[in-house]
Amino acid sequence: MNHRQRRLEKKRKKRTEKKRTRSGAARKPGNNQALIGTASRSPFGPCALSHGWDDEDGVPNLVSAVVTRRLPDGRLLPSLVLVDRTCLGVKDGFVAAPVSEGQLDSF
Repeated sequence: MNHRQRRLEKKRKKRTEKKRTRSGAARKPGNNQALIGTASRSPFGPCALSHGWDDEDGVPNLVSAVVTRRLPDGRLLPSLVLVDRTCLGVKDGFVAAPVSEGQLDSF
């Protein structure tokens, strides 16, 4: 092998290594994704709806729902969802940081 061929081979190996590390990092879930994945297989915890969700007078049109999942370490993972009663659809939602059962009331 001459000098040029060795240099090209080195470059090829570097490119291949970079592709492997990038594709491996893309498939590896982050902490939040891993936590949500664990919670999705966990049992439900306490759930709550905002006051007046069942009023027939049309007030309020937007209702907040909190659904928790019990994590293996005993903490609760709350998910908050904003639901529009007029079109029966979810407007927004997010997953909050894990909390203890005592912290859930203030949440």
